[in-house]
Amino acid sequence: MLQSNGYNTAQMGKWGLRHNYSDAVKEGMKPGSRDAYDFPDKFTYSRVQNYKHYSMGQWRGIKRDAWEGGNRTPFIIRWPGKVKPNTVNDTQFCLTDMMATFAEIAGATLTDSAGEDSFSILSLLLEDNTTFNRPPVIYHNTRGKMGIRVDDWVYIDAPSGAVEEDPDWFKKERGVIAHKEKVELFNLSEDPQQLINLAPEHPEKVKELKLMLDEMIE
Repeated sequence: MLQSNGYNTAQMGKWGLRHNYSDAVKEGMKPGSRDAYDFPDKFTYSRVQNYKHYSMGQWRGIKRDAWEGGNRTPFIIRWPGKVKPNTVNDTQFCLTDMMATFAEIAGATLTDSAGEDSFSILSLLLEDNTTFNRPPVIYHNTRGKMGIRVDDWVYIDAPSGAVEEDPDWFKKERGVIAHKEKVELFNLSEDPQQLINLAPEHPEKVKELKLMLDEMIE
C-alpha cells in the first residue's frame, strides 16, 4: 500500500499514522505485553479527529475491542472456476473456520480433538443460497472481556466491550446511549452500531446467552 500510493514511513510518521508494535517497545513497554500489542490502536480515535479516517467504518469499537468494530473484517476470495466473481455473502463465520475449510478442500479428515471450534464454510463458497448453521461465535478483547454472538444477538459479559473507552466526543458523534449496567446486550439487526444496551429490557435473553457463553468457555 505504501509503495503504490507513493507514501513513505517518514511521511506517515509526520501525519501521526506510523505507530506500531516496535514503537511501543521503544517507548519502554515490555515486549510481548498486552500494552505493547495495544499500543498502535491508541491512535485510532485521534486519526478520526485529525484526518476523518474511520478504520472501524460504521461499527463501534476498534481492533482490540469486543464490539463489532473489533471483530468484523472483510473476507475476500479469488478462486477462478470455483467461486463466482462479483458476489457478496453476509453470512457470519469466524477465522477459526479456516482450518476445517482447508481440510475439506484438501480432502483431509480432522480428528475430534483438532479444530473443535472450526466449521467448514466451503459450501458457502461453492453453492448459492446455502444455509450455514454455525454454532455461536465467542468474542473477547485483549483484556479478557468475553462475549457471544447468536444470530443477531450479541451479549458482552462486561459493562463495556472496550479495552479503553471510546472518547466522549466520539460517543456523542455516534449517538451512544450511556448506561450503568454490568453487562451489554445488542441486537445487530436493529442496532448495528451498538448504541443502545438492551440488557435491562431483555433479562431472559441476557440469562440465556450468559449460560450459553459459560458453557462454551468451560
